[in-house]
Amino acid sequence: MFNRISSLFSKMRSVQSREPEFPVVAVQVDDLFAQSQIQKGECTWVDEAAVKSKEREGYSFYEHPENGKMCCRIARPGPRPLVEFLMTPPKAARYA
Repeated sequence: MFNRISSLFSKMRSVQSREPEFPVVAVQVDDLFAQSQIQKGECTWVDEAAVKSKEREGYSFYEHPENGKMCCRIARPGPRPLVEFLMTPPKAARYA
């Protein structure tokens, strides 16, 4: 009985200490990531639960200038991390 309880607590600790996994097509950036291709204020961080809603509104993922992957960040670290994606509105003005 003790071994089962010990094993259960061990599994719980390992789940809580895991880093969030990002999709293969995403790259993690820091909070101060320079949005070089979009005018200031044209991008917004969207939490993962609201991504589908923003896509229906016409928003698209901001692509990292170096590798073309989606940009994401960990907005709230910890056992239940909150991941946000950088998105642009439908008519974002891009620099030429």
